Amino acid sequence: MDWLRLSRFSGPFLTVLCIGYFSYHLTKGERGLLAWIQLEKKHTEVTRYLADIKEKNHMLRHKILHLQNRSLDLDLLSEQAYFLGLAPSDDVIILMPEYTFSKEN
Repeated sequence: MDWLRLSRFSGPFLTVLCIGYFSYHLTKGERGLLAWIQLEKKHTEVTRYLADIKEKNHMLRHKILHLQNRSLDLDLLSEQAYFLGLAPSDDVIILMPEYTFSKEN
């Protein structure tokens, strides 16, 4: 009689146990939903960081282009001399936060 009672509850008990096990790992496991959400956040941060790096790279390439001999930008050269401490002390230099260079100049 005890055997019949035990076998009658063992099926549903194992089913609930399996559902609980898989539910836990679906949400909190190494590859679960919470891990996926954290991975998405990290991906967004890295994407923003990459965009910032690309923008800085573009600005540096732009500066390098204007510091070459064939197209020397004297204002940019003066600014770089100021940053390196090579500008005369009586010069007044006004630094602008952004540069807008055009090909026409």
